[in-house]
Amino acid sequence: MHYTNDGYGYSKGIEFKIQKNSGRISGWIAYSYSNSKRTANDLSQLLPAYFDVPHSLILNFAYKISSSFQATAIYYYKSGRPYTPVISSYYDQSKNIYYPVYEKMLSESERYPFYNRLDLRLTKYFFLKKTTLVAFFEVNNAFNHKNVVEYIYNKDYSTKTSLTISDRFLFVGVLFLF
Repeated sequence: MHYTNDGYGYSKGIEFKIQKNSGRISGWIAYSYSNSKRTANDLSQLLPAYFDVPHSLILNFAYKISSSFQATAIYYYKSGRPYTPVISSYYDQSKNIYYPVYEKMLSESERYPFYNRLDLRLTKYFFLKKTTLVAFFEVNNAFNHKNVVEYIYNKDYSTKTSLTISDRFLFVGVLFLF
């Protein structure tokens, strides 16, 4: 298979961010809208680029419980990336292998499901004479949402399964700040 970087494309969009940094509650909200198109596969038609994620929202909030204790929540929501669906396959007897068949006119015509994740963190600060010790407990993907990043097909491309990332993950850590 031969890949080239031929073609034409563009990406445009807008971003908004609102931030608060004072008081017991701090954080920010960021939203971006983008539109990325490109030509590919010998088509003159502009299609969604592989990395096109039209909507992205991040909410980041921290609550200062005391001068040495803080709770944080970060929520991520992103549109799914586009992909080209496999419509069938063909079998090459000489190589004993199946190859996927894509509908050329359907290039990047479908999208993976949206990305959704909530991370929660508790942080305790220990102020020592010449350093600060930071202890934390964090839960990534608290809702255990199965974020699909790709579809994997069986040998003959007749069945697809979801490849997911970001299962719930627990972290416990200690940092020394000098």
